[in-house]
Amino acid sequence: MRMLRTLIVMTAAYAMATIPVGAQQKGGDKELAFQGQVNIPFQNASDSTNGTILPRFGYYLTRRNFVGVEGLGSFSGANQTLGVNFLYRFYFGGRGSKLQPYLGAAPGYTALRMSELVQAQITPASLATVQSQIAQLPASIQAGLFTALATQEASFAAANPARKQAFTTWMPQYSGELGFKYYASQKFAFEVSYRIVYQDQSKLITDHTPWADIYLSGPVNNTYTIGTQPAKTSNIPQPQTSGGSTNKFQRYGSSEILFGFSYIF
Repeated sequence: MRMLRTLIVMTAAYAMATIPVGAQQKGGDKELAFQGQVNIPFQNASDSTNGTILPRFGYYLTRRNFVGVEGLGSFSGANQTLGVNFLYRFYFGGRGSKLQPYLGAAPGYTALRMSELVQAQITPASLATVQSQIAQLPASIQAGLFTALATQEASFAAANPARKQAFTTWMPQYSGELGFKYYASQKFAFEVSYRIVYQDQSKLITDHTPWADIYLSGPVNNTYTIGTQPAKTSNIPQPQTSGGSTNKFQRYGSSEILFGFSYIF
């Protein structure tokens, strides 16, 4: 008798989870949702806490087809990322089931703001030119000019200490996901998804170093002068070298597990 009661309870529970109760999306519904994750490292002190949040608003074209827009916000130490994705999902759960698996794609664009340690440098080409010019002058004045050149280099370094500077870079981003939604009530559902993210980070390979030319002028009244021009930042993307070959683009891929909830109305 006890086994019979247990069997009846289990059958009833299964039926409640699968019969239509109105707790499922349908064509014409709208959705407001949030997903995200936070990683807090506890072993490697050099790692920083990082996380992602994805607010979303969208519309169900049909029970299975969903389109929407999601914001992207993430942080990792001193770096922050903001962006927007255009989201499509296909739900393939059974009609009336509280459990709704889905596949999705989310192309978009992100802006990465990061801090970088920058210090102005003297261009090697101009330094080599000045050294060559001094070497062609009379030997009697070469020693003094080489000393003046070293002094000018030291003064330039002291006047341009390394400093942190923030840069913002825009990048295309493409994501694919597999997940499921579980309806806890008619309008409220929990979500878990596994997402693969791809970014083209070619613009991150950029030389932000301010470069200055050093020069030798004169003689004026039998005196030579060594000086430096104001430093200018090149902001030129630099090719990435890997395995003896040069890659024009740097590609970055990652994966993450996201948790969240959604409200359907």
